[in-house]
Amino acid sequence: MQVRAEPYALEQDGLDDLLRLLTSDLRKLPVVLLSPYAHGELNQIDPAKLARNLAGVAVVVCVEDPELTWDFANEVGRQLSCFNGATRIYWPGFSKASDPRSHRLFFGSWIEQVGSVAAARAIERAIFAVAAFRYVPDKRIANLIRSTEAAERQKLLDQKREAGDEFWDDYQQAVDQLKEAEEQVADLEAENANLRANQQVFFAAGPEVPEEIAHTDATEQLAFSSVAEAVEAAAIRCKKLEILDTAMSAAAESPFQRPYDIFRALIDLDEIVDAWSKNRDDNGSGGDLLQHLRDRGWGKRSSMHISDTTRGKYRSHYEFVYQGKKQLFEPHITIGAGDANACSSIHFIFDQERLKMVVGYVGRHLPNTKT
Repeated sequence: MQVRAEPYALEQDGLDDLLRLLTSDLRKLPVVLLSPYAHGELNQIDPAKLARNLAGVAVVVCVEDPELTWDFANEVGRQLSCFNGATRIYWPGFSKASDPRSHRLFFGSWIEQVGSVAAARAIERAIFAVAAFRYVPDKRIANLIRSTEAAERQKLLDQKREAGDEFWDDYQQAVDQLKEAEEQVADLEAENANLRANQQVFFAAGPEVPEEIAHTDATEQLAFSSVAEAVEAAAIRCKKLEILDTAMSAAAESPFQRPYDIFRALIDLDEIVDAWSKNRDDNGSGGDLLQHLRDRGWGKRSSMHISDTTRGKYRSHYEFVYQGKKQLFEPHITIGAGDANACSSIHFIFDQERLKMVVGYVGRHLPNTKT
């Protein structure tokens, strides 16, 4: 990718290129990703101005389609993603296993509160501070300086040899050893500079944030060691969520490697209940449940039904006991794809009378016509 003083507009066919850029070992510059809001409004930070101010020290990528941010989240996981008006700095060395705290996230709510200009300046300061800290002279220049100095020493050595001084034979060996030592020192200095820079990135101070936004930031950075741990945390936090024992049992056996995404999905299901209830009070109807899921980025990964063939062949796998009755839990969210390490499903039903989102299953993808 050629570095330029203007933002890159991310299109659907460019998502794979972005992922390759972010995870490339060759990448030396941070990538600043600006996401749109869930309903399509653009990020409040001016991408063109930000790209001009960061020309040569960072790559600015602007996303206009909210669906792309959800696709991106599905690839890297919710904790490392960027959506709903947020902006994130992806430093060199990024991978899908990175610590989310190493790649600072500026929430859309924070940007709204401090203003787009102040937010952009905070991002620029963070990048310029690290860019200055990371500076290491071009290796080609360092090599040229060393070779010039070596040539001067060799010239002096040759002159002394012609004079017949045997001492300079020993000096030649010492010079060779010195040259080797200098090269090792230079390599170690460069390595040390990078390590110090990485430390600077990790501990880079962010802008001061109001208490309530700082609390939101801490919530978003929760980490879980297992799906079961994520489900238990959601059960404690979510008052509109009822998680059945069958869901807990399945979660305990799930090897899914992105438990935070499970947690976020359950949080969204909990929040949908309040949104649906408010819509019903204000408009007489709570609205389409699938649309509520779409508004939170689960549109492509959720469905209210299973296929007729799956229902007929595997119905028992989708039935769970709720309120003393065996019920069919068709609505579901599927996160990821592939084997059980990379794919997981949540099956639920919505009890409109009790205003509860009832989760019957969390874990490995249940059998269907494709398995």
